[in-house]
Amino acid sequence: MEVEMECAARSTKRSKVAPPATPPSGGVLVVGGDGSGDRAPSRSEEEEEGCRADRISDLPDAVLGEIISRLPIREGIRTRILAHRWHPLWPIAPLNLDCREISVGGLFNDGEIVHIETTSRVSVFTDERVRKCYFGTQRSRKSFADVASLPECIMSAHQCSVSRLSIPVCYLQCRPSIVDAWLQSWKLNNLQVLEFYYMFPEFVMQEVTPLHVWTSSRPSAPESVFRFSSSLHTLAFALCQIPDNYVGTLKLSLVKRLSLVEVDISDVSLQSMIHSSCPALESLLLVCSRGVGRITIESRNLVGDSLITVVSVPKLETLG
Repeated sequence: MEVEMECAARSTKRSKVAPPATPPSGGVLVVGGDGSGDRAPSRSEEEEEGCRADRISDLPDAVLGEIISRLPIREGIRTRILAHRWHPLWPIAPLNLDCREISVGGLFNDGEIVHIETTSRVSVFTDERVRKCYFGTQRSRKSFADVASLPECIMSAHQCSVSRLSIPVCYLQCRPSIVDAWLQSWKLNNLQVLEFYYMFPEFVMQEVTPLHVWTSSRPSAPESVFRFSSSLHTLAFALCQIPDNYVGTLKLSLVKRLSLVEVDISDVSLQSMIHSSCPALESLLLVCSRGVGRITIESRNLVGDSLITVVSVPKLETLG
């Protein structure tokens, strides 16, 4: 009798730790060491949880495109490999192409000759200035020479509008037809930022015989800028010529930020450009190395002091 009671007690203990044959309601039952069991999430529940975690992918294409357009160009392109949902978004997102984010090797084609013209003093003992022209040839380390520069590849691959175009001003001289084609493209119909910025590639080293101070081979500002009067709010020129007849017909009523770095422009045209061509101007940057003593500009719209005085800078080393 005692043996039977002992066997019954052992049987009861075993029944407490034995899991049920099937889970109570779907999923997989996980049994703990103390015999307690919790149902693990099913596959459908795991997928649902994953979808809830990636809520950003549920946003509309327009919103995701705006996010991509605010990223540096390299990171924006990389979003195509995040997931299948993101792959088609970059080509149809607004493009902000700032070539300052691209290495020099990616900006020029192999064998391309680049000219840059600067102005400098004859010596430290005189205010007389001369123009100096430098040139150099891009030599790529790649095994293939007929590859297009990265900006060309980006502009060709992108299928949507361009909001910002910031390119080296030397493009106006070494590839004028390409720049003109970009500026005439429908992709730039709503362009908001256009910058031709100063850069001096390391391969541009050979100096040409200095030219007379008033003799210039600098490229002229492109006339295609005229067509952006209804959209452009930021404009920057550097190391180029802005003729009087150009300024006389230039009307950019929405431009609020203007930058002119070592441009060839007369004092009369400079005044006209600020007061007439860009009546909404709020921010102005002038850097000049001409032989003028002082330039004084008055404008009611400029943020801060209404009177801005820019003193000529004979030697430009940094831009900031």
